[in-house]
Amino acid sequence: MKVNVDILSAKSIDEAIKQIDAMIGKLHKLETELPRRLAEYGAADAQVRFDNAAYDILASGGGSHPAISVTAQQTDNGYAVVANGKEVCFVEFGAGVYYNGDGGSYLGTRPVDIAGIGEYGDGKGQNPSWYFKDEATGEVKRTHGTPASNALYFTARDMEEKVAEIAKEILTNDRH
Repeated sequence: MKVNVDILSAKSIDEAIKQIDAMIGKLHKLETELPRRLAEYGAADAQVRFDNAAYDILASGGGSHPAISVTAQQTDNGYAVVANGKEVCFVEFGAGVYYNGDGGSYLGTRPVDIAGIGEYGDGKGQNPSWYFKDEATGEVKRTHGTPASNALYFTARDMEEKVAEIAKEILTNDRH
């Protein structure tokens, strides 16, 4: 963005002020739209990643899809990408040593309040496989756990790469 002033005159200064006002308007639009648009992109990206994640392959007889919904939510500080569902942590961070090894296969930093691989469920995940009772059917099933999908981790990286593209769209009025 540039302000063009040809000759210092009342008219050229008025024109420069108009250009600056237009820039301020575009920056305000960027400030309000960029966080929302990034969160909407992130929610859609994470939803696809969770929908395609391998989940409890052995227990489900070949893999099932976790019941996870992802939304963009406005917060006091902007927007957040929020994943909801009882399987979110299992799918994001992984469960069991069979797929994840002792140290886990999550690529980011595991939050301190998230149990490590093999620590959840009385430590059963320290074994290559274990049995559990399916709450929905009452059936006893064997599992190897779940590989870490890193869905939100990869979504955050993708969002970082989208910042300039989305900002340019907003500033040039190509979209929305």
